[in-house]
Amino acid sequence: MEIPSVQRSRGFKRTPLNETTSFNEKKKVMTPLKNVSSSKKDLSYKSENKLEQTLQSCNTKKSKPSPSSTSMIFNPLVIKRNKEKMFVYSADRKETISTSMRLDEQHYYHGLLPRKYIGNRFKNPGDFLILLKFKSGEPHYFIELLDGDVVVKRISISKENDLYFLSIPYPEDEEVRKFTAIPLLINYYHRHQIPGYICLKYPIPRPNTFYCHHQIKYNRNGPCIGKGTFSTIFKGKVLEGLYRGIPAAVKVPDNGKTEQDKDYIKIIKKTSKVIIKEASIMEELDDMHVLNFYGLCLDNLPVALIMELCEYGSLEEHLIKEGNNICTGELLYYCYDIAKGMRYLSKLQIVHRNLSASNVLIGNNGYLKIGGFSKACKLDNFEPADTLLLLRYMPPEGLSKRSLFFSETSDVWSYGVTIIEIFNNGVLPLKELNDEEFKERILQNCFYPIPSKCPETLSFGIQKGIFIMPPCNRFTFRHIQELLEVILKRTDLYPPPRPRESAFAKKGIQRIFSL
Repeated sequence: MEIPSVQRSRGFKRTPLNETTSFNEKKKVMTPLKNVSSSKKDLSYKSENKLEQTLQSCNTKKSKPSPSSTSMIFNPLVIKRNKEKMFVYSADRKETISTSMRLDEQHYYHGLLPRKYIGNRFKNPGDFLILLKFKSGEPHYFIELLDGDVVVKRISISKENDLYFLSIPYPEDEEVRKFTAIPLLINYYHRHQIPGYICLKYPIPRPNTFYCHHQIKYNRNGPCIGKGTFSTIFKGKVLEGLYRGIPAAVKVPDNGKTEQDKDYIKIIKKTSKVIIKEASIMEELDDMHVLNFYGLCLDNLPVALIMELCEYGSLEEHLIKEGNNICTGELLYYCYDIAKGMRYLSKLQIVHRNLSASNVLIGNNGYLKIGGFSKACKLDNFEPADTLLLLRYMPPEGLSKRSLFFSETSDVWSYGVTIIEIFNNGVLPLKELNDEEFKERILQNCFYPIPSKCPETLSFGIQKGIFIMPPCNRFTFRHIQELLEVILKRTDLYPPPRPRESAFAKKGIQRIFSL
């Protein structure tokens, strides 16, 4: 997943206070530590009420502070105290480290992002970010730091008595420093070297597609608008960020487990990985015939995928409802929209592996959009098929082998089955056969019967270029798109509907059907 360029921080200014400074002046810029004992090795840095109020007020201000309010953006923290001097560290105005105490508001916090998606985000020594993992049902935070030129090291953050500290070996003369919040810990080691490591110099900002759960709104206990094998889709709304105020579809993992179940975290982690992988595929896509990706909630479990909301539902539902009310010319444009979307995916070397009328959605502008990328993968990252793939959309080579490496040819077969659905009012033939009987029939080269509504030229193309063996002899999506363009140009045979006469017009959509 792509990450924006790193904004470099300019560090912190170390400002000594003179001995002549009055007591009242000192009091304005620092909060003294209480109960500090030099004999104790465990030195805790706690935020006083006044400091916390200052930090909270800073965090709520969105506009740039005026010169008169400069002291409000400081983050005073007493680091060392002796008889001669006291040192106060104050943040530069251009500093990228936030003074907020909420970890999810820090741009260096990447939450549950898997390590394999971090990639080459680390460029310079001192680049760092924070990730989250769950172990035995408990959250554990750790720092990823480029310590040197090539080595990215992981430093765990431990918690004890509501105080955070680094799980590292400390020198004998070094005190264990504890903090009331992780951002305070990061701020401190941004200015001081970590024992055995370098400073946390440059925070790696998370992408604009990273969302926290409080930035979206949906009712998990309300009615769902879609359901998958391990997930449920709800209607929601984006509250903050690039898509603020826009309605969205929110996909969350769902295994029938609740938070009270013992294995809830374990199972929800597994299904969350599937959603993260789906998001990594969708993030690369930008086409009018592919469902738009908005973002991903990674701040905590459960992970939530935020997508474009298609109010008019799936193509399958539309075909079943309208039936024979849809003219042949309009049905051909449905096939054409899907072919264009699948050709776009094939250009990016992406295999869908789950194409069906139920995974094709009707966009708000009347154009069909391909969705359902939970099983999609890239050709440069081959993955064998699993048992959860739909049997009746699988090509013969997949039915005859225990494992199948999918490619464009397998997607072309699934596309042919989808055409059968389109011209059969959303219903697949051979429903009367059980799975074993169906499998035996397909392996004997007795493929799906072509519906009578399907134009003769397209029917011939399906029989000679899609439902054939071996796979290498099948059409590509480029060939299919070109074939459909030839058919659609015969408006004398298959005239497209007028905008107000199409089946979409009943939904309030007025699409112009033309090449």
